[in-house]
Amino acid sequence: MKCTRIANLAVMTLITAATLTLGGCSATLTGETGHQKTSTNTEIPNYSRTQQLNKLVDLGSIKMRIDSVSLIKNTTESQTDLQGHLALGLEVGNISNENVRFYPEQIVVTTNTGKQLFTDTSGSTDDGGLLGGLLPPKRVLQGYAMFPLQKLNPDDINEIKLKIKAPLNEKDQPLSDDQELVIPIQQS
Repeated sequence: MKCTRIANLAVMTLITAATLTLGGCSATLTGETGHQKTSTNTEIPNYSRTQQLNKLVDLGSIKMRIDSVSLIKNTTESQTDLQGHLALGLEVGNISNENVRFYPEQIVVTTNTGKQLFTDTSGSTDDGGLLGGLLPPKRVLQGYAMFPLQKLNPDDINEIKLKIKAPLNEKDQPLSDDQELVIPIQQS
């Protein structure tokens, strides 16, 4: 009897989670003003937007997938210069049989406004940041590269250009060419 109750509870939890994931957590409609309207027509401002990309960048021994790009508005009043963050969802894989040095957090982003963005690696313990450094053979890492938006409104960004440095072998020789990639940002 107790096992049946636990099994029923587990099944109901899975069904609820799937429903919320597939249908969304609330009944909202996106308005033209960048706000959401609830079912009672109350406007709620949007503080972030995410665009799914699934873009593969071939860097020879390193394959990097850019899963998503997110623009997040800062809502704290204590940091007036910091208006938000740009986040790149990344998956980095070393497909070779050798150790490879790669530093995805050294990507330089240039926005359509001409502003260059660099990652904040202050939470990192080495030069490689949280995603990069010396990658062993056949290793895949996932994470985010976060770019602070100093004095730059996330709503003003409609295109980004990524400059990605080539991976290096253990003798610090490049294993491919540097790559540049332009990503249009969909407006909400």
